[in-house]
Amino acid sequence: MKGEYHEYPVLEHHDGQRLDNFLMREHRKVPKSLLYRLMRTGRIRVNGRKAKPELRLEIGDKISMPVVIEPEKQAMTSVSEGLSQHLKQAVLFESSEYLILNKPAGLAVHGGTDQSQGLIESVRLIFEKSQHWELAHRIDKETSGCIVIAKKRQALLHFQDCLKTPEGVRKTYHLLVMGRWPKAVHKVELPLYKSESLHGHVVRVDKIKGKYACTTFEILKSFPQTTLLSAHLKTGRTHQIRVHSAAIGCPIVGDPRYSQIKPLPTQFNREIPRMFLHAQHLKFHTSSGELISVEAPFDEIWIRGLHALSQ
Repeated sequence: MKGEYHEYPVLEHHDGQRLDNFLMREHRKVPKSLLYRLMRTGRIRVNGRKAKPELRLEIGDKISMPVVIEPEKQAMTSVSEGLSQHLKQAVLFESSEYLILNKPAGLAVHGGTDQSQGLIESVRLIFEKSQHWELAHRIDKETSGCIVIAKKRQALLHFQDCLKTPEGVRKTYHLLVMGRWPKAVHKVELPLYKSESLHGHVVRVDKIKGKYACTTFEILKSFPQTTLLSAHLKTGRTHQIRVHSAAIGCPIVGDPRYSQIKPLPTQFNREIPRMFLHAQHLKFHTSSGELISVEAPFDEIWIRGLHALSQ
């Protein structure tokens, strides 16, 4: 391998973390696409061997990677008073192992090349002793609702193990879609293929390249031009609910990526204020057997928008 390389060991608080997540946290200013390219081409190695992004790190592992020039960008050192108060008031559950928040729509779960301030970066500045807290899962920037943050490595690993089975973590989403949802459609099983674009992930139904994906839907209320649904994920593919609902011909109202296939309701020729997808309920058991069950209330924009869009 040519060029100058960094080499550093994996410490206790990173034990069990995925390699890609570790690199993205340690090199927040480096584009994710560059980090993945370095892993794919074998220029990032663990214990001298080429390593895949999903590799789980262990204490004492040695990571080597090229010295990359990170773009100049002011480090995030503070959080606006408004966001700070919002996140403090958004706490749905807290224990020695987990913090569960009602994430606002429009806030990414972590910062990227286009924005330094994400949910986890903000949490680490707002809450005490939170330097090593980690996102236990992700929801889209445009989606609101339940998001779990693990305070301890073992709690993180336990939650991620729970995610591997459909009933390990039970999530209920509410969504408002365009058009009348077909009453006969209760389950959507369409394989999804994810690719990269200049604007991030793009997911499409692809019966050849796609991975199995399953979502169940239930009609909560039908309106003249929209339908309110609940959804449960049987698999956890990127943008799964968004793509599955669009594939049925009923994209989510306000979805900036997948709602272009169908015009907005006639009375809404102005911009929709948010995407109407909300992680409303989340339930799982801790490693000690304790049941954690939380519900995230809807924000005012959702409530006002739902009233307007139901007419």
